[in-house]
Amino acid sequence: MAVERVFREHVTKYITSHPGQFALGWLSAELSLWMPELKLDIDTHEDLVRMQRFCSSLAEANAPYWTAREIIFNVQKVIEI
Repeated sequence: MAVERVFREHVTKYITSHPGQFALGWLSAELSLWMPELKLDIDTHEDLVRMQRFCSSLAEANAPYWTAREIIFNVQKVIEI
């Protein structure tokens, strides 16, 4: 369990720093879906507002099983990168 502040604030950092406790894997995206500059974490109130706007742009009928293509299309439409 994470007790250090840095790990409690950044869960991914804890997971990648303790690979023996988790089953880790990586997915490859096709080039049209590759967006390494995309920031979807929520650290500030502005981040929260941006993510709420983004999530509300996704089709509710498909929730929570949106395709990567649908997510990327909406990201490009809603979020400034």
